[in-house]
Amino acid sequence: MSAGTHVVALAGQPNTGKSTIFNALTGMYQEVGNWAGKTVEKRTGQASRQDGGYAVIDLPGTYSLDALSQEERIAADFIKNYSPDVTVVVASAVSPQRTLHYALDVIMLQKPMVLVMNMADIARGNSQHLDVENISQKTGVPVLLLSASRKQELGQLKQAIAQALKVPPVPKHIVPELASGLPEGLNRSFTALVQQVCDVSGFTRMRSEILVWKAMEGGEEERDILRSTVGEDAAWVQNDLLVQPYVQQARYGWLEEALGTGSTAPASSKTVSYDRWLLHPFAGALAMAGILLLSIIVGFGLGFPLALKIGQTSQALEAIASAGIPQDMIVTKALFTGTWRGVGAVLSMLPFIMVFYAVFAVLEDIGYMARAAFIMDRAMTRIGLNGKVFIPLLFSMPCNITGIMGCRTIDDQRMRKLAVLLVPLVPCAAKLIVLVSLASWLFPPLQALAVVFSLISLNMLILGGCSLVFGRFIPRQSSISGLLMELPHYHRPNIRTISRQVFRNTLAFLKKASTLIVSFSVIVWFVSYYPGGSIETSLMGQLGKYLTPLGAPMGADWRLITSLLASCISKEAVLATMGVIYNTPIGALPATLKATVSPLSAIAFMCAQSLFIPCIATLGMMYNETGSYRTLAVVISYTILLPFIVATAVFQIGSMVAATY
Repeated sequence: MSAGTHVVALAGQPNTGKSTIFNALTGMYQEVGNWAGKTVEKRTGQASRQDGGYAVIDLPGTYSLDALSQEERIAADFIKNYSPDVTVVVASAVSPQRTLHYALDVIMLQKPMVLVMNMADIARGNSQHLDVENISQKTGVPVLLLSASRKQELGQLKQAIAQALKVPPVPKHIVPELASGLPEGLNRSFTALVQQVCDVSGFTRMRSEILVWKAMEGGEEERDILRSTVGEDAAWVQNDLLVQPYVQQARYGWLEEALGTGSTAPASSKTVSYDRWLLHPFAGALAMAGILLLSIIVGFGLGFPLALKIGQTSQALEAIASAGIPQDMIVTKALFTGTWRGVGAVLSMLPFIMVFYAVFAVLEDIGYMARAAFIMDRAMTRIGLNGKVFIPLLFSMPCNITGIMGCRTIDDQRMRKLAVLLVPLVPCAAKLIVLVSLASWLFPPLQALAVVFSLISLNMLILGGCSLVFGRFIPRQSSISGLLMELPHYHRPNIRTISRQVFRNTLAFLKKASTLIVSFSVIVWFVSYYPGGSIETSLMGQLGKYLTPLGAPMGADWRLITSLLASCISKEAVLATMGVIYNTPIGALPATLKATVSPLSAIAFMCAQSLFIPCIATLGMMYNETGSYRTLAVVISYTILLPFIVATAVFQIGSMVAATY
């Protein structure tokens, strides 16, 4: 942002419609990055010149400014130290008692702010009434009641921001009113400590009152300041069991006075009615299975035909273009093939990516994603995860790319890292096709079904074990564990918000991941062509022969090892590579494999293939989402070592069992 540009910060709790307001204020003038030195996503944008051209910063959605989590520290530090010209605090008109607690934290910072009570349409549908004038009088700042999903109501917000930039509205000093709600004895202790801080430190009365009050609420920074100024005289402030219940009671009492009667949603609201079924232990699980299965079918059904058509078109054009390259120009042909197929892979993924981005956005926008996470939380806790990780793992089954994309819905950084590391262990559709094909070729029908089911079950057991192991190496961000989340109210999806989100995420993928995917593709195809022009004589084929001693303990010769290595191009490439290496057409491949590969070697190979390194497209998406080469290196390393270890164990144990009988 240029010097002299006004800065407007958007702050608030999750699920208050803050993103919708951000999109409405900035339109397409948005950038997505990370906060300096952090992994938390940073969204910035700029209002149109007609609306003032001010910069808009979308602060992380948090439940308070107590600086317990990384997101809370970012939001608190930005408002305190960067001092935006105006902070727009977004609260929910449907849940005002809870979401206005965040507004109280910002009010105590005494920075210019505008308060927005969003989702007014849902509140009106629930027969809720908010006394906006009384809230404005109690807080001392402009208060707007609007529905961000309705374009005509956003004009009020733009006018309020323009006015606030001209005449900054400083909030009312509310701590004396809050303190009046304390029991008489605690109020006297508060007043005495405030006076002592004023006398010792030279702070103003207002600053001393805010300091002591925030220390009573549990603020570690404020408690450190008190210890350094008045010493042991402030020790009683740290007695959370004695102080905090009364402090919270005083906050709730102040909010009740500000909100007035009629602000609470009735027990018979639509959300409550729907949740009786959708959160039911049995009916809710069935509904979740149906909704998520339908989402996968829709995503796969819409994305696959488009991706297939693009892939076929790319292959046809490649055949025409490559025909002009002389056969003896092996390097040129390898580079051309790698580049062309890398670009083709990116274009083929676009339908999948756009459709699944839209599916994720719709489920998130209507309020269902949080409920699916809630239902699965208990089961996921047993392997060191929480319910929100279930969604990305489920959506990894059609394609690991969609699972990696889904990790961005996980707000906990630690859980997000774990999910990204675990997604490659979920067998995608391409891996399943290879498993089913090989099993049906090499085993009778019932045995083939048992083999596939056993291998998928083994994958899930390994996923659970890896989750527990990886969890030991990723430190917790706080002492708080478990799933802390809000179940938002159901509402209609906002098409404008969803389309902008899909467009922005797709554009980000094209800018970041596509470069890596094409680069990987060029490298992999080069080593599979050079120097002889065929995979058998190529660097990859030679590597497969070199690794034969490593494959021997798992019952694999160089041909199986090379086929496994080729799967990093794409999982479907395994069968095609086998056809080339075994020098037989695909139609005759089943008979050839049956004659040359033992059943136990086949099971070990399928086990390794189901766990082996993700395809280059998934690795590209993984880097796009994490921005970390370290994470990429960890995934590549463990998905190369683990398959060989597990396949070797399967083959050796199977051999010992076979020798016994």
